[in-house]
Amino acid sequence: MKVIYLCAKHPPFDGRIYYKICSALLKKGYELINVHPNIEDETNNGIKLVGFEQKTGIIGRLKSLKAMYQVAKRQNPDVIFAPEPDSLFIAYIIKRKVKNTKVIFDCHEWYNVH
Repeated sequence: MKVIYLCAKHPPFDGRIYYKICSALLKKGYELINVHPNIEDETNNGIKLVGFEQKTGIIGRLKSLKAMYQVAKRQNPDVIFAPEPDSLFIAYIIKRKVKNTKVIFDCHEWYNVH
């Protein structure tokens, strides 16, 4: 099963995402792909890291969302973990295109406070 952790803001080696969640899923035998902004593509400890260009401003944000969508959809995921509202939005667009994709909103931030 191919699992994507789709991040709009988190750094690629975030302690909770990379070292706890993704490492645990990898040990269970899942194929793990982390999609993060502004990183080079690489594979580290069996986890594939895939980047997209993230820009600033409102127009830049829309371009970034499009880039995130294109990169994530190309991975053909079975499951998408989305930790932010932006990544959740993109995950649901992918789910509409790829019917068997499951989406999990990993809400570990207090968005109503920020």
